[in-house]
Amino acid sequence: MKVGRNDPCPCGSGKKYKKCCLEREKLSDLGYRRLSNAQQELVKKLTGYAVHEIGQSFVSGALIDFFQDDSEDPEDFFQLMMDEFSSVFWPWLFFTVDFGKADIEDLGMPGYVRPNMTVAEMYMQDKDSKLDPLELELLSVANRTQFSFYEAVAVQPGQGFQAKDLLTGQMYMVSDVLASQDLEQGDILYALIIEVQGYAISIGSASYKLYPRFKPEIIQFRKELEEDFGSVTNGVLMEVDSELRDFFMALQQALFEMPEMCNTDGDPLSFRTLHYEIDSPEDAFQSLAPLCVHQTEEELRDQAELDEKSQVQAVRFAWSREGHTLSKGLDNTTLGHIRIEGDRMTIEVNSEAREERIKEEIDKRLGEKATYKVTDIRSLESVMAEGSSETPSWRQDEAEQEALSNSPEVQEAIRGVLGQHWEGWLDSELPALGGKTPRQAVQTEDGREAVQALLRDVEISDKSSNMPVSQQPYVDWARKELGLPDT
Repeated sequence: MKVGRNDPCPCGSGKKYKKCCLEREKLSDLGYRRLSNAQQELVKKLTGYAVHEIGQSFVSGALIDFFQDDSEDPEDFFQLMMDEFSSVFWPWLFFTVDFGKADIEDLGMPGYVRPNMTVAEMYMQDKDSKLDPLELELLSVANRTQFSFYEAVAVQPGQGFQAKDLLTGQMYMVSDVLASQDLEQGDILYALIIEVQGYAISIGSASYKLYPRFKPEIIQFRKELEEDFGSVTNGVLMEVDSELRDFFMALQQALFEMPEMCNTDGDPLSFRTLHYEIDSPEDAFQSLAPLCVHQTEEELRDQAELDEKSQVQAVRFAWSREGHTLSKGLDNTTLGHIRIEGDRMTIEVNSEAREERIKEEIDKRLGEKATYKVTDIRSLESVMAEGSSETPSWRQDEAEQEALSNSPEVQEAIRGVLGQHWEGWLDSELPALGGKTPRQAVQTEDGREAVQALLRDVEISDKSSNMPVSQQPYVDWARKELGLPDT
């Protein structure tokens, strides 16, 4: 909340805000703006120096090294990549990279490029007499400082954020008005952060933030560095510059990559409808009803369309099995849907493996009483396109749907499913935790950190979810069960 001039000062002094911290904060804002302006002007000068004085061939060679691409016609590739990565490339070029004699010759950069010197060092050497003290301090502090992954531990919108370097463990209170307006606690930035004149500022940052679910991978990367180097320092990060950039690029790509869609058995999604001709709908029903483990034959018959002799003529029910692969708290897993209508039967499944399994079940249970005709196969893309072009019936009346979502009975049912899911989640083996369950993972410090990140990711997603029931109480419960502190 904004503090009024005549309000009590938030520092607890008992004085009015205008008589206490207001002027100090104005001075602080002035100092930050002065530093920010100087940093922006310095970037312009360094860019001009690199392009015009050192030469375009130097920048082109650095682009090849940064993106690790040496194609014969790189212009389009570099333009595409620079549109996304320029805010990382230029600070890296100015402050991190240097080239030895062999590199300079290999990349075709002889002449003005000085071996084993960064752009910042060459610039300070050439422009020493023209640099004001603030520019010189900025250059000196930023020089040979490496990018890293920073978690927003706390955010003060409009002012800045407290950042933890996830690789070195260092903490900073970063002054950044724009970034603080977009960040949430738990978000992760790939950035180059320095401290100058009492301010921590970012002088380079990736265009897109990473969500907390990426933190376990960063923790694993940190563990590998610790195994190789003992502890992670800025010097270590400079030494593994190429590996660090590769890792960042992989995470950035994963941020926008459509994950491979699989069902609960891990089979790639493939939407299939099997068509059969059957001799008797009643016989087919009796033979296949046991494939539905969560409803009895009597319950299914109550839902069916019967003839005058109480024989099934049409019915639709789930093919299911007991238990759930991904959540031990769920009682069953739906594998497909069976529809019987007169002398026709269709089965809908979502993978090739399940198609083969249901064919075997039908052959075993019905034999010659069912004749397989054909399988219609649709891709995930076609299903999604169909879904976007057709309005499902449940969305035709938004008022009715909203009323249904707000129904106490519906919300209670959702709570029951969520409760089962979260009870099972604690003991589910998760790929993000290296195949460990959350209960197992929290036995180590790294594991506790990773589990906290996954829970925080759920909290952030929950804020934008349309679900009528919040998952926050279940996240709070999971933290308590696992002995984790509130974030």
